[in-house]
Amino acid sequence: APAPDQLRQLLAEHRIPVREVASGDRLTVGPGVQVEVMHPPPEGVVGSDNANSITLAIEFAGCRLLLPGDLEASGLETVIATPPYDCNLLLAPHHGSRYSDPARFAAWCTPEWVVISGGSHRGTEPTVAIYEQSGAEVFQTDQEGAIEVVVEPDGAIQVSCWHGVKSHMGG
Repeated sequence: APAPDQLRQLLAEHRIPVREVASGDRLTVGPGVQVEVMHPPPEGVVGSDNANSITLAIEFAGCRLLLPGDLEASGLETVIATPPYDCNLLLAPHHGSRYSDPARFAAWCTPEWVVISGGSHRGTEPTVAIYEQSGAEVFQTDQEGAIEVVVEPDGAIQVSCWHGVKSHMGG
């Protein structure tokens, strides 16, 4: 894929250190924070850059956040084939695209909250409906503006939107 190759070349030219990660790797980012790389596998998967999008599972204070980036196609299949990952909050894969198979993904990770980066201009209405039918509350950046998620040390999660606090879930 040309974009990742160009990025690697620029990083090398500017002597910026790079650490490649793959599924199974754990990252240390702070006290009490666990970050696991769920995807891609070291050998990658057949498909586009999106199929090889990094997927991170973050745990802190008993809360679980799932960040699958632009995951779609064969990468999505690879992730869903692993044991289910029950999460509190999900950043919808591929901006909530219908190509991210929201029904199967919601069944696999059972999110309580879903953030869709992008919005209705991308035709996300069916995706929103699917996540809501699965029991999740859905936030869209095109409606709520910038969205900030804060996990407190006691496990409480607060979602703040550009247009004000939308929800609060106790720990």
